[in-house]
Order: sequence, then structure tokens, then C-alpha cells
Amino acid sequence: LRLLKGYTYSFFITADAYAAYPFTIGTSVGTPFTTTKTTELLLVKILFTIPFDGPSSFVYFSTNNAAKGNSILLKMPTTLTVVPKNGYFYLNGQKQPTLTIYRGKTYTFTANNADMVGFPFAIGSTLTTPFAGTVTTVSSYSTSWTVTVTDLTTASLVYYCTTISSMA
Repeated sequence: LRLLKGYTYSFFITADAYAAYPFTIGTSVGTPFTTTKTTELLLVKILFTIPFDGPSSFVYFSTNNAAKGNSILLKMPTTLTVVPKNGYFYLNGQKQPTLTIYRGKTYTFTANNADMVGFPFAIGSTLTTPFAGTVTTVSSYSTSWTVTVTDLTTASLVYYCTTISSMA
């Protein structure tokens, strides 16, 4: 199973199968992680959000039969949605997460222009040194920032608001 960090996933299991083999997600077999479970008609729905800055690996397993499961491979998404809200930037719905990015990859940050009024988004090596990425206005409604991480890219980058220092 391969999932992306920063997203919420829904798993549906028949109530009968769940009763026989309760489905659980954890950091290791026997160590559950926070999920939300609801029952809808004859299905059990498990909601699982993978935090950007959470554990580096997960597994899925049955609480009464650990052999019924496997590992979950995590990947960092290469496209992230930016939304300013309550004095913070939210990326893919998570409040100001720390991201792990990799050399040789290109990352795209997208935003709705109406949401970004008064909150200019920037990426840089410091809060005052913008990164030489590409900013593209896709339409009058959206903008995207593209960052290609090369061997010459500084070891860490920050994303921030150029007018509100607390949004860094």
C-alpha cells in the first residue's frame, strides 16, 4: 500500500469482515495510530490522515491476527495546496506543517488567488531570501509556485508570507 503524506484516506470494510479481522493502522503491529471509525449501513469506514511531520512508517493489521496486514509506504506529495487561514498557511489541510523535500524532485504549491489576497506566499532559503523558483499565474483564479530541488539548493527552505512574519 503506497500513500502520500498530508492526505486523508478512507478505508471501507464490510461489517462482517471487520468483526472477524478488525482493521487497524499503526506505527507498528500492536501500536495503533489515531484513526476515526464509523459504521455506515453494512460498512465500517476508517479515516486515516497522514501528517507531514508524523511517523516515517505505518502498517495496517488486524488486532486479532497480526499476520493479516502489511507495511504502508509513505511518499511526500509533489503538489501541495496552500490556504491561508487564521494567521497560518495550511498545506493540504494541515496547519503549517514541516515538509521533507528531496533533491532531484520538483514540488508545486498551488493556491486560489482570492484566498491569497493580503497573504503573499514565498519560498526561500531564509525569510528574506526568496528561492529562484518559478511562479506561474495559471489563471485569474489560481497561482502555482514550482520549486525544483537540485544539488545546489540550500539544505533547508522555508515557506512564508512576505507581509506577515508569524506565517512562517
